[in-house]
Amino acid sequence: MIKLKLFQAIIRGLQDYAAPIITDYELFLMLRRAFATKHVKGQPIAIRKNYPSRADYKRVVEHLLEQRALRPDIDFRRTGHEEFRNTVFRVVNVPDSKAEEITALVDPFCYISHLSAMQRYGLTNRAPKALTLTTPAVASWRKLRDAKVTRDYESDEYDDLRGADEFVMPLQRISFPDTVRGRGISRHETKYADQWQRIRNSNARLTTIGDTFVQMLEHPSWCGGMAHSLEVFENHAHTYRDEIISAVERCERPIVKVRAGYILEERLHVDDSRIKQWRRFAQRGSSRVLDPEKPFAPQFSENWMLSINV
Repeated sequence: MIKLKLFQAIIRGLQDYAAPIITDYELFLMLRRAFATKHVKGQPIAIRKNYPSRADYKRVVEHLLEQRALRPDIDFRRTGHEEFRNTVFRVVNVPDSKAEEITALVDPFCYISHLSAMQRYGLTNRAPKALTLTTPAVASWRKLRDAKVTRDYESDEYDDLRGADEFVMPLQRISFPDTVRGRGISRHETKYADQWQRIRNSNARLTTIGDTFVQMLEHPSWCGGMAHSLEVFENHAHTYRDEIISAVERCERPIVKVRAGYILEERLHVDDSRIKQWRRFAQRGSSRVLDPEKPFAPQFSENWMLSINV
């Protein structure tokens, strides 16, 4: 049987790749699998080594660009580290997709959040011009990265891999442009762990319904404002009562528990023992406010030690 050249094997692999873009990291993993199996779709590949080198990767990329199997992605062109000129490639034979899909492929840990998540769940009739995304802060992102690399390379220690003869393509945190596929992008960072779920038949990720309500209390300005957040609570909180209470229970920010407690107990008259427990986070004599974007107001909740400034 005729053996395929390495770049021909990768082109065949890209034919089965369902995503419209591929990063250096994912492309290198595809190359690494080709070296390990030395076959693609039952046809042998003309390679002898077990692991690809940095030079192998660069040669394959050059061939793929020459054969127009890949091209630099128009939105992420010339971003990333200096070692590799192109960090994100457009897979030519796969139909393009919307910003939600592309951004999820570029940042494996970001997810749709805040007003964009509210729109997805049908909680708001507002149509945000920008796609709002959240990604872990740098330290948390790096921990997730190291765990992913460890899984992908089937090794216990990422540091050991980096010191070994085998070349390891870095998984990097890529900067986003202002627009992706014509859609404005607003990406926020968090040091807390929101819960998210994958959207069906998509690579995109979305905060859970409970954590979406938590975001309305933590950063209401990213959710249409506190007045709008209150309106959403009044219209939908009873439907998602258990999900909201569970998400607030997990939340590490005391001010979220205080704001949620006031809204659920005093405005919506929700009776739940878990909500009563949140009163211990209220601080007598504090200057806490319901809306963090507005000044302190004299109207006050005695139970929750909270200025009702909306």
